[in-house]
Amino acid sequence: TNVASFYDRTHKNVKEKRLIAQKASVLLKDGQTVLLDSSTSATFLLPYIAKHHNMTVFTNNLSTALHAIELGIQTHCLGGRAINGGTALSGTETFTALSNIMVDMLFFSSQSLDSRGNISDTTEEENYARKMMLNSAKTKVFLCDSEKFNTQSTYKLCNLNEIDCAVFDIPYLDLNTQCKIL
Repeated sequence: TNVASFYDRTHKNVKEKRLIAQKASVLLKDGQTVLLDSSTSATFLLPYIAKHHNMTVFTNNLSTALHAIELGIQTHCLGGRAINGGTALSGTETFTALSNIMVDMLFFSSQSLDSRGNISDTTEEENYARKMMLNSAKTKVFLCDSEKFNTQSTYKLCNLNEIDCAVFDIPYLDLNTQCKIL
């Protein structure tokens, strides 16, 4: 499947992603370690993270890491190989790094969310990295704009009932979940 580039996705649904980041920012506290996946939705949290003191960000996205550094945030870029010529990193180095950290909070996204709460994606390798991220975080927060509602992709990541919180731009009316929604 041809996935849009990080740059292209950064300029798509900007208003919705900014709103989601603003809503999710209430979960941030000084001194946290935060893991951001390779999604553009997670990148929109960086200005809010930068407003807090003593924050540390881990990410497997080169663009996210550079932006975090520019904002003066203590940043760790998880190593790895570029996926599909993009800025997301994955592979053995990424998986090893993820297995050696435990963070306070993970913010992640994916390409699809169906009405049963199943989160899925078209990129198998990124999905595996996200599964490892879920295991490396005390609190797991799913970021999802409404364009992804009622869609399904090939590779299932998890169900909303397995995570702590989901943040949407608008309410998902047909959704059946026990997950906390912001």
